[in-house]
Amino acid sequence: MRQFLILPALLLAACAPPPPPVEPEVVVSTCDPAGYDEFIGQNEEIFARSTFPAPMRIIRPGQALTMDFNPERLNFTLDDSGTIVQVYCG
Repeated sequence: MRQFLILPALLLAACAPPPPPVEPEVVVSTCDPAGYDEFIGQNEEIFARSTFPAPMRIIRPGQALTMDFNPERLNFTLDDSGTIVQVYCG
């Protein structure tokens, strides 16, 4: 007898409208890499003498990186000689 009650319930569930689409979250970043363009061309020794906002990471050639995107994170890319070649958020 129970199997006769399950079939109509499954059919009704199949007819239910799909849930509304989830709107993507709008991410507002306060990271401003343009304010750090003055560091491009300087040696990495500048990191010991300066204060930077968190989160921040220094990316060296060949270094493994996580692929997570953090719009608040300030990234400094270095070349083989330890010179800052790029500053960006992400």
